[in-house]
Amino acid sequence: MSKDELYDAYSFLYHSLLDLGYHARFGQNTFSKSSNDIGVSSYLRERMMNAGSYKGFGISAQSMSRNGISYNVGKLKTSFKDLLESKTFTEEYVYHLPPKELAAKYIAIGAYNGSFSLKRLSELLGCDARTYYSGQLDFCLSRGYIEIFDDRVTVTPSGFKYYGALFSLFYST
Repeated sequence: MSKDELYDAYSFLYHSLLDLGYHARFGQNTFSKSSNDIGVSSYLRERMMNAGSYKGFGISAQSMSRNGISYNVGKLKTSFKDLLESKTFTEEYVYHLPPKELAAKYIAIGAYNGSFSLKRLSELLGCDARTYYSGQLDFCLSRGYIEIFDDRVTVTPSGFKYYGALFSLFYST
């Protein structure tokens, strides 16, 4: 399917779910019957919205902390039975990421919801995110691809059409 066909399919499904009584903001991929809920677990909500630290518990799951990411012991290192009996989720690889890479990771996770917090991004970068990303923000705002309310950057329906490219603009350089 072309990018335009995918956009049209999402738009159709989005409006169909709204007609069925679900709530979501255009560009989200999660829906809820409650109008004041974004349709995800507290784990995903904190992870997507606020760059909260998280611990993945699947085999080879990725975890994230304030300093970087880590991966649990892989399924090729030990049997699933041995892993369960060990009563631990040992981290096999730990990567301490530079602030710009942590910020890029947060933006990629936030893109799942179509939004991210400038305040949280500033904390990860150690500087003002509005200044650091002024070129990207100005470009996207001038074309109507994003909106900023308080400190939250949110993709618009026209920006959602360029979703992948739009969030890629914020990758650290």
